[in-house]
This record gives sequence, C-alpha cells and structure tokens, in this order.
Amino acid sequence: EKKKKKLRFFYSELKNHAFRDIILLRFFFIIPPEAVNILGGLSRIRFLEYFIASLIGTIPVSFASILLIQSETARNLTLFIIALVMGILFLVIPLVYIARLRKYVHNQYKTISANGKNILKKI
Repeated sequence: EKKKKKLRFFYSELKNHAFRDIILLRFFFIIPPEAVNILGGLSRIRFLEYFIASLIGTIPVSFASILLIQSETARNLTLFIIALVMGILFLVIPLVYIARLRKYVHNQYKTISANGKNILKKI
C-alpha cells in the first residue's frame, strides 16, 4: 500500500513536471534512453515539449563526451578535467533532485500503523 501511494505520487510528479524530469533523466546518462522514452510516453507530454526537453538534456552530455574523447586524442589534461567535472555534475544534479524529491514525499506523507497495517496518509 505504501509503495503504491509513493509510485502514484511519482507518476503524478512525472505527469505534472514532465519537461523538467525529461531533462534531468537525460542528464543522468546511466539511465538507458529507452527508459526515458517510455517515461515520456507515460507522462503524456506533447511531442514538441518532449523533443525540446530531450535536446536540452542530451546536448550537454554529448558535449562532455566529445570533450572527453578530444582530450584523449589531443592528450590535453585541461580538456580531460573539464569533461570529467561536467560528467560528474551530470551525475550529481539528478541525484540531488531525486534526494530532494524523496525528502519532499517523506514530509508530505506519514505512515500510520492501524490494525497491524501501514497506511500512508497525507499530512
């Protein structure tokens, strides 16, 4: 029951803030693109908004990847450090967002034990 409520909350967040979430999911390059595509379809975001959000989220990650490859071929330590910092930022930004969202969910909902069952109630 508790997990279902939280999943419903995350699903409603995705529906209400799909543009922002698509950008953040594209930044988090560990997530397979197919998963982001499926979530985009579930969110009912309009195609143009999905396309623009994907573009905004994909360009910086691609740029960092290109810098990383170029730093290796040119043997340029400065480019390597810049690409490394960018890559780390693109991993950390979504993690911070997820942590804040989890904290928000935790603050919005409270688990109350009734008759041996956990019930999730909105505060």
